[in-house]
Amino acid sequence: MKKKKIGLLVGLGCTTLLLASCGNSPQKEFASFIEEQNSQTVGTWDFNMAIDDMKLSEGTSSQPADPIVNMIITQVKDASIDGTVQVDMAKDIKFGLDMKMKAMGMEIPFNMIGDFGKEPKLYMATDMMEYVMTIAQSMAGGTPETQPDFSKIKGKYIDISETPTAESKKEWKELYKEVAHSKEDQKEFTKLYVDFIKGLDKKTFTKKEDVISHTFTKKEIEDLFTEIAKASEEKDADVKEVFKDFKDMTLKVDVNPKKNSMVSLVTLSPKGEKNAKSGIDSMALKIKTNLKDKKANIKLPKKEDIISQEEFEKAMPSGAALGGDSEKISKEEFEEVKSMLTENKDTIDKEAAQEFLETQKESFTEEQYKELQELLK
Repeated sequence: MKKKKIGLLVGLGCTTLLLASCGNSPQKEFASFIEEQNSQTVGTWDFNMAIDDMKLSEGTSSQPADPIVNMIITQVKDASIDGTVQVDMAKDIKFGLDMKMKAMGMEIPFNMIGDFGKEPKLYMATDMMEYVMTIAQSMAGGTPETQPDFSKIKGKYIDISETPTAESKKEWKELYKEVAHSKEDQKEFTKLYVDFIKGLDKKTFTKKEDVISHTFTKKEIEDLFTEIAKASEEKDADVKEVFKDFKDMTLKVDVNPKKNSMVSLVTLSPKGEKNAKSGIDSMALKIKTNLKDKKANIKLPKKEDIISQEEFEKAMPSGAALGGDSEKISKEEFEEVKSMLTENKDTIDKEAAQEFLETQKESFTEEQYKELQELLK
């Protein structure tokens, strides 16, 4: 059941993007656009994902808002992702993903290349590690005892499909089978999506100049995924499990067939206690995609640019990001944390307090930690 639920959640994310790429009447044009986009087996797409709006939860009488969660959300709500993805499914499945994640005042590059052919390979660029380590060090509030030599891994790729154990080899084989199966099912699911759209109320589709729009309601989204579940032999109960925690959910889609572009706005509102625990009252995520080329130029890394996991670990010694007393936060930072916890003490439950103490223990001195333990009793 757990695997089925995970598969359904992945399907939910993929279909959100699919619907977003959605077209003679606005409805027919909308459906035609979806069909054309998802029949594209080779292409290059630009994309952008960003939080369009976010309202923090004020909590409920039985489940107060967690100030720690709210603090984390406040730091990441301006995050965004820009990138390009190339796909070639003409024969085997190949893809290339090149993107930048903007968060906490930084731009973190992320590059991955995959080939799911006879000898499946998956490579990840190591350039991102310098940024990851910088963030880790800034959060620790100090300079590491041992600085990693990033020059040894700059411009390199690590083969993350390198599997030393029998168990991990089996897991990779299962993943490759799932990817191959998704290629076989693409036509069937595309037809399902298109037929579903054609069955909706045509009055809900509008057109202004070259842009065709439709807003999928929570019921429409749930009905669609119920159909997907049936087609994929999933259980309806899994669908209900995904949607039961949301008070409302909509997906507004604007497509422009002439420009091969689309903009979708996903709005989510968690229910009651889920609202308080997540720290979010509502969130709107905007996704933009544009098919800029019906060709793809995917090149696997050269042999000399590939390093083993062992070589990677040597370049990133244990304790490189965090070391000794340099990990501890400053006195000023500790006072800020203590002040925030004191101010919100009555809204922090025991579970949240314990989780905070356990996950942040290494950031405090023994004396500071004991002080916080006493404060959060």
